[in-house]
Amino acid sequence: MATKCRYCGSSHVIKYGKTKAGKQIYFCKSCNRYWVKDGVFHRYPKEIRKVVVRTVLEGKPVKEVSKEFSVPATTIYKWLRKEIEGEINENKKENQLLQNIR
Repeated sequence: MATKCRYCGSSHVIKYGKTKAGKQIYFCKSCNRYWVKDGVFHRYPKEIRKVVVRTVLEGKPVKEVSKEFSVPATTIYKWLRKEIEGEINENKKENQLLQNIR
């Protein structure tokens, strides 16, 4: 039975080595993502995400926030990027609506 991508469901998946612990790593050629078989998703509650992002936007350094909430700094940077991209998209939609009204 062919392995399917855990993200997009594609069957264009190849084995991509093993972790130090010996677990199989897979790569999806369709969505270009990697994952470990039987790996665990690290999900954080939305409330934690909101508090972490707000704390950083208020001026606290990412390293301090990372230690305080036990969230990797790279994860915090991803959350910040998504937050900023979301605001940019909202502004674009508002500008389009205003142009359509004029």
